[in-house]
Amino acid sequence: MGDANRSWLFIPGSSEKMLGKAPALEADAVILDLEDAVAPHLKSEARRLCSEAVSAGGIRAQVFVRINPLETSMGREDLSALVRPGLTGIVLPKAENRAQIEALDAVLREEEKRAGLEPGSIEVAPLVETPRGVLNAASLARAARVCALCLGGEDLSLALGARRTPEGRELDFARGMLVTAAAAAGKQAVDTVWTDVRDTDGLARECRQMRDLGYTGKLAIHPAQIVAIHEAFSPKQEEIAQARRVVETFEAAGSGVVSLDGKMLDAPVVERARRLVARAERDGSSALQGGPRPSGSQR
Repeated sequence: MGDANRSWLFIPGSSEKMLGKAPALEADAVILDLEDAVAPHLKSEARRLCSEAVSAGGIRAQVFVRINPLETSMGREDLSALVRPGLTGIVLPKAENRAQIEALDAVLREEEKRAGLEPGSIEVAPLVETPRGVLNAASLARAARVCALCLGGEDLSLALGARRTPEGRELDFARGMLVTAAAAAGKQAVDTVWTDVRDTDGLARECRQMRDLGYTGKLAIHPAQIVAIHEAFSPKQEEIAQARRVVETFEAAGSGVVSLDGKMLDAPVVERARRLVARAERDGSSALQGGPRPSGSQR
């Protein structure tokens, strides 16, 4: 798995004001939303605004577009308007099976050719927000173009008949399924949105819990959430320093199992430390402090 986008910020596709602020946002990825955030009578206008935003360039984040379901005419129109230089990928709503990804891949190949893009260059991030999608997470993660699995907790809770709670226990099974499927396929796992924009403490707590579970990023609905998300999903300097000690101690010992500060260092512990050190060297100190990654960084 390559570098992970910590924050994935939704931007309503019909909001010219918010789209205009996109270049200044410090999110790792922005999702120009043509689906739930746009009323039916505004779809065409939103498509035009998002297309202009992608073409204009200047957005430091990776640029994804959440299209309308591909089974509808709107989904195909979204792709025709948005697949162009500057677009990183597509967020596919209600992703439930591999056949959907394969159908999207076929359309993307046509649109990439039309736009003069390298075949297969547009990535896909399935948004898993139905029970069937959760059960098929492993198949979705292995599909062509897929770079990440994203959890849509609000729609999933509705489909399950579950009550959405601040603790989020109703999503435990789905979160476990997605992070396991993503890890098995070498893809990123991205957690669902935290809907209470004012509760930054709750957001930070949930981010830390998801990091401990294996998630490497989180969907966001407001720019004010970016700092807390980056803070939680970026290793701290003390973590990096300890990881270096682990690696150095293990390599100096030259044996299978050694001890550091009274704790045994076996192969999984050392490999985890090596990965953290490698990420630190790749990303640079600004990212590790929770701030934006270097401009133009390709994850």
